[in-house]
Amino acid sequence: RSVGRRRCHLFSTLVMGSSQPTPEEEDQKKNARDNWSKDSSSAEEPEDIAKWERMYYNRGASNNPLNNDSPPSSPASSSSISQIKVITFDLDNTLWKTSPVISFANDALASHLASQNLTHPDGLRVEQIMNDLFRTNRDTYTPSTSTGGPVQLTRLRKDALRIIYTHNNRPPTTSLTRAVDESFTVWTRARHEAIPRHLATNVTSTLDRIRALRSWPEGAAVIVGAVTDGNSDPRVVDLFAQVFDFVVNAEGVGVAKPHRRVYWRAWEEVQR
Repeated sequence: RSVGRRRCHLFSTLVMGSSQPTPEEEDQKKNARDNWSKDSSSAEEPEDIAKWERMYYNRGASNNPLNNDSPPSSPASSSSISQIKVITFDLDNTLWKTSPVISFANDALASHLASQNLTHPDGLRVEQIMNDLFRTNRDTYTPSTSTGGPVQLTRLRKDALRIIYTHNNRPPTTSLTRAVDESFTVWTRARHEAIPRHLATNVTSTLDRIRALRSWPEGAAVIVGAVTDGNSDPRVVDLFAQVFDFVVNAEGVGVAKPHRRVYWRAWEEVQR
């Protein structure tokens, strides 16, 4: 419950609508509109941004299930009936606790490098090199700051690994890019392995209940997605493999939340 209320995205409301908005919801929508109005529009975005606002407030349309007073009295299955069609979640520090997950992955990567006698001349670990790189080359790793670009975490970590390999005159037999990619994979696997051990409260029960929902009147499963500024993919975690239908990473879009392009990408995923 705390998970769903805390960071279940406004995207769900924009797609489907909800009951009469509370003052708090009105304030959230106003803030969202104010933020979005500052973003520059792009050629590839649909022109009619305001249609989502009209969808939210228009409860008179004949094809809007909110127009009816109640769902069918005899649903086709024992699953719960919902007027929500799409639900999206943030990931880091929402579904799981980020710090212990990242720490586990960092330690796994450090052990992997140590097993190959790969060390930095100053004894720095990969995450420390990343911090130095970001401080001295901020524009390189946030190239789209004018449009709210995300930190390029994947590139940052791989560049730090490349420094370690270069200092050690490695690799002797394989390409540098392949060696860096293999070490990066060690880190990502460890991160995803640690996630089930550091879940937030009520995550599994909440997701199970959402997965049991059926949208009304179609009776289709509610679509569940992740929209994150990070670079994780919950679909590779066994616990979440059958839960998430799509994942949108800000790195792949080129801008960070709450830029509208992130949510347009989510909408495109829903349409597939």
